[in-house]
Amino acid sequence: MGDFDITLKRLSDEFTVDYARFALDDERINLVGKIDVSKIEKELPILTREADCLARVAEKKGKEFILHIDFQAEYRHNLPDRMLGYTYRVYEKYKLPVYSVLIVLKETGVKIRTKTEIKVRDLKSLRHEYKVIKVWEVEAEKILEKKITGLYPLLPLMKTDKSGEELISEAAELIEKEVEDIEHKADAYVALRIFSAINFPSSLVNKILKRRDIMVQSPAYQEILQEGEMIGIGKGKVLGIEEGIERSILEVLEERFGFISPKLEQEVRGLQGMKACDFLLRKAINVPSIEEFKELLERVKQEV
Repeated sequence: MGDFDITLKRLSDEFTVDYARFALDDERINLVGKIDVSKIEKELPILTREADCLARVAEKKGKEFILHIDFQAEYRHNLPDRMLGYTYRVYEKYKLPVYSVLIVLKETGVKIRTKTEIKVRDLKSLRHEYKVIKVWEVEAEKILEKKITGLYPLLPLMKTDKSGEELISEAAELIEKEVEDIEHKADAYVALRIFSAINFPSSLVNKILKRRDIMVQSPAYQEILQEGEMIGIGKGKVLGIEEGIERSILEVLEERFGFISPKLEQEVRGLQGMKACDFLLRKAINVPSIEEFKELLERVKQEV
């Protein structure tokens, strides 16, 4: 599915109200309910669109409609037709008007169409319009002023006068401070890391976003790791993390217990398997003593 799709699917599901109000540019709308996209995919014969967000929305006057948000890393020429097909099938199922919004993350210089129109002789046999939001044209300061928490991971892609280090650091701090749910916080942190790497060097991203104790609690992170293993991506490549998780374990242990012996460091760096690394990183965060961690390490090495 890809890093973008996995993280955006979870973000839009966890922060649906934030994304709905952002897409509609209207803080007055009320969310009637979220729609499980996976169920829609099974019921309707359409292309897999895992990053889609569907929500049932009520305007101030009480009129309801379906909000359809589609995320794309880059604009592609076939998107207008895909938007049309998906919009109609959702309308066909729910018999409610559908408001479609295309959110594009990266600028490519390609002209972005906002409608599909088919004319046959003297008839306009088909016409479909949708809203386009170009993330690189959105002002980061407005997102910060409005405190749209769910959009914080996208801040590094937005327009700003701040330096990359300042913006990424502020976004990370706000996510840690304002997002209370542990899994939501972790997913937002992972997403921030992924999207920061689009516009900024990995060395800068690694320097600022090094809270892997948060990342390992993210369902999105675990899903990305599993997908990476399935297609043969090395653990150092996943999420653009150049340092392995072994280094994260050592950093946590050093922070908690002080100096780490060269022997223990060598044993940690010699770990094999992503599951073993993830397990030991979680244990390193909570284990009561370095001795107990060593015992766990020995048991893991024997089982791998």
